[in-house]
Amino acid sequence: CYASSEDGDIGFILDKSSFYGESGGQIYDTGSIVSDDGAVAKIENVQIYGQYVLHVGKVTEGVFKKDGTVKCCVDYVRRAPIASNHTMTHVLNHALLDVLVKHGSNSE
Repeated sequence: CYASSEDGDIGFILDKSSFYGESGGQIYDTGSIVSDDGAVAKIENVQIYGQYVLHVGKVTEGVFKKDGTVKCCVDYVRRAPIASNHTMTHVLNHALLDVLVKHGSNSE
């Protein structure tokens, strides 16, 4: 089984991944997957289906072979502000819960 640039969008399911799949209100990671023999795929979407993480993208160089060894290269420049925003959303939700529910129920 092979995948190349002629195949259009393809999906990778790996035994391990450093990509974050869309979940809990946080958008998915992007980046690339690189094979041990130099094939490169640009990953444009990552989704979680049960116990599987599906990496969707396009092969930009070379050919991927089934059961080959790959390296995940997450775009951390993109991920950093997304992760910070996600964390601050949790902080804001906690603060709003504290102010609106705990203090708001003490009406006089």
